[in-house]
Amino acid sequence: MKDKIWFKRIFNFAAADNDYQNSLDRIRHTPERLGTLLAEIPEQYHDVQHLQKWSIKEHIGHLWDLEPLWLGRIRDIMENKQEMRAADLENKKTHETNHNDHSAECLLNRFSDNRQLLLNELDSLLESDILRSSLHPRLKKPMRIRDLVYFVAEHDDHHLDSIQGLHSVLDDRSNL
Repeated sequence: MKDKIWFKRIFNFAAADNDYQNSLDRIRHTPERLGTLLAEIPEQYHDVQHLQKWSIKEHIGHLWDLEPLWLGRIRDIMENKQEMRAADLENKKTHETNHNDHSAECLLNRFSDNRQLLLNELDSLLESDILRSSLHPRLKKPMRIRDLVYFVAEHDDHHLDSIQGLHSVLDDRSNL
């Protein structure tokens, strides 16, 4: 499984105008894509960790854990805050919440419900609002709402890729 470290990703929002509608569609369909992926993965793999990394359920739980952050950051930008709220870079909530105690379906439903709140907020914005910006606390770069949506889409895909990679490793391991 290829290990991709999220915090090492480099984003250059000024270099190109992100395709906002594409990014919005990507985050809108993440719960569906996640559900399709889960349907392909045997349930006995859902809470298995590999190399002391998160299980499939923990990845889903992490996506759910971050929904309030994304929504809060949109509100920070709309309230003209100089800097957006910071993420917990240690992911304490994901580590401390035992997502493996819940079914993947339950976690997916929670994530999907919270994602809809984010989408409702985004759908209520004016076209000019998506160009408003605030400083991202870790990247130390201005981030427009359109950039934030791209960032969330990339983060979603990072975890979907991680789940797919974990599935492949566990499948290979079971075929030995």
